[in-house]
Amino acid sequence: MFWKKTFSGFFVFFLVFLIGSCASGETYSLEVRVLENGEPLEEVIVNVAGDKYFQGKTGEDGSLEIEGQGTMVIRPFREGYVFSPARLSVTGEEKIEFSGKKIAPNDFSDWTVSNMISSHFGVVNALDWSPCGRYLATAGRDHLILLWDMDKKEEKRAFLGHEQGINTLKWSPCGGYLASGAADGEIIVWEKATGNKVERLVGHGDWISSVDWSPEGERIVSGSWDRTIRVWAWEGAREIHRIEPEQGWIRSVAWSPGGNYLAGTGDDGTISFWDPATGTRLEKEYSVEDRVNSLAWSPEGEFLAMGLVNGYLAVKSMETDEKVFSSREHNRAIRDLEWCPGGKKLASAGEDWVIHVWNPEKGVKEASFSDIFNWVTGVSWSPDGRFLAGGCRGNVIHGWELESREKVFGIEGHDGRVYSLAWSPYGEEIASSSEDRFIRIWDAEEGRQLQSIYAHGDTVHSVDWTGDGELIGSGGFDNQVKIWTADGEEKVVFKEPRDPTERFGLFTQLIEFILGEDWYSLEGHEDWVLDVEFSPDDGYLSTAGWDGNIIIWDVQEEEKIRSVTGNPEWVRTLAWSPTGEFLAAGGGDAVIRIWGKDSGDPLIELQGHKDSVREVSWSRCGDYLVSTGFDQTTRIWDLSEGEEIGKISTVKLINAIDLSPCGRYLAQAKGEKIEILDFPGLDFLGKLESPRGNLEEVRWAPEGKKIAAGGIAFVVIWEKKSY
Repeated sequence: MFWKKTFSGFFVFFLVFLIGSCASGETYSLEVRVLENGEPLEEVIVNVAGDKYFQGKTGEDGSLEIEGQGTMVIRPFREGYVFSPARLSVTGEEKIEFSGKKIAPNDFSDWTVSNMISSHFGVVNALDWSPCGRYLATAGRDHLILLWDMDKKEEKRAFLGHEQGINTLKWSPCGGYLASGAADGEIIVWEKATGNKVERLVGHGDWISSVDWSPEGERIVSGSWDRTIRVWAWEGAREIHRIEPEQGWIRSVAWSPGGNYLAGTGDDGTISFWDPATGTRLEKEYSVEDRVNSLAWSPEGEFLAMGLVNGYLAVKSMETDEKVFSSREHNRAIRDLEWCPGGKKLASAGEDWVIHVWNPEKGVKEASFSDIFNWVTGVSWSPDGRFLAGGCRGNVIHGWELESREKVFGIEGHDGRVYSLAWSPYGEEIASSSEDRFIRIWDAEEGRQLQSIYAHGDTVHSVDWTGDGELIGSGGFDNQVKIWTADGEEKVVFKEPRDPTERFGLFTQLIEFILGEDWYSLEGHEDWVLDVEFSPDDGYLSTAGWDGNIIIWDVQEEEKIRSVTGNPEWVRTLAWSPTGEFLAAGGGDAVIRIWGKDSGDPLIELQGHKDSVREVSWSRCGDYLVSTGFDQTTRIWDLSEGEEIGKISTVKLINAIDLSPCGRYLAQAKGEKIEILDFPGLDFLGKLESPRGNLEEVRWAPEGKKIAAGGIAFVVIWEKKSY
């Protein structure tokens, strides 16, 4: 009978809860003091995890005396307060102090995005520096345009509207608008100040390969794989001319600085010219040895540069039609060309992972930038000619100062879905993990990347930080568990030895053949690692995997303590109780199980979800558990009764949940928003809208003043304006 199992389970549960485990060592005294604005704060619950679990309250003087052994983790709690620090780990006799701050009831209407940590998901196809020099616009295969504030080196705005990858991007001469062309055959004109779509130019039947503005900014020319060139009056979205040059796919179009020529090139290796006023073809024409990928007029219009698929670069004089410069330095296709605003230098970007800077007048190469490690798909000069930006196939944007030849910025983020987030203990940094195999550590205040760790050979599905901020744990789809220092150095690797010869060679194979079974135990998981969680005292690391196993590792000894096997299906989520005495787990069989730290069998099983359990989280005092599942429900469990006491059902899947440090609020990631609910009542309090797209993860900062969420190739942080 389930009720008998529940009763006996809870008997053991509370027996362990009350008795704890015995530890050797000298007993010492500890004085905990809690203040509010310098005055004693009474009635604060102090939770202590160490050789035993203890819970007490501060008196009128705001203090509490504690006795213990070994390492103790101290956490204060009082309804409606946040504390700094959120917890402390102590190992000897001393006085420790916490500062409490009362927080007002919150409807979350005054929470705003404080940081957007992002990059493109996939190839950066185009980039262009604004005429004022402050902003750099980038466009990618992820359907996005990102506007970067180059003074602050941060994303200012995202432009969403294209349904397919964006191939080309150009600022208007006044800098107030952006024109973009995409694989969906559509051109969109955007307003810089708001990010709103101003006009949609519809008519092309295939990829837009190139767009350019007329010098006065009233017209746009576009080239497409539908084999046409079109001229538009962009205000009103009116097509003026439709040109069918019979050159195959149109690869590049460019408006001359004087406005008297349109240059275009297709798949036949010719460059043709048209009168933009009438759309008629001119007699002038250049034939070259291969297809032309890019055309670029010099600032005064006296020269036209062309970059070919075979890596050949040529510059022609428009007055004499003579070739004034050429180079075969690139050994693969040239993807983009741009003249320096002064007209003396020309930058070329290629699939050979190099950007070259040329002086065509002198016929020399002045600089090369090769620290890129992928195709360079676009290049753009700052208006003052001091800086050069390059966009790459690997979603990275580089920037160099020409005079010093030094890289002055690198805008890089996750190239894939962000699966896990973990705040550092004091909320100054946040770690993110992704399907791009990286762990990235960010400055949560500035949004600046501090560390980039190539962590696993496959998706990094989970990441966690120790309470002292010294170590980071990770688990990946390469079946490995790793521990890193905060500086990004690999410290420990726990993995499955896949081949018996890695240990004992042919002798092992012979013994296994005779016995008919494995002769050695695996060191780690046999399949994907889905979750990693450090215990509150940082002594243990628990891991869960697709193999149905839960493994507990000793962090100091760097060894496996034990495995919890026999789960019917995969285990997706783990959570230690606040005291570190208990471990909750949920997974594929829709059952939540709770183990004692040293118990082999679960002490209790919570049944109610109708589909796999996605995430579990403990309340601050450990008396409640909240869970969410693939059955699109969030459930609250009263552990003193062993029963479900609350449930909400949703239309959309809840991807992640997290309880606030004060214990009053539950955040859940659902679609493109974070919903904030009262806990444990589950009343709706407010929502935070994603500036980018669907959210896969959500985490409160340690002091409850910020919320971080992750999606595809981005992390967003909200914070309350004032307390």
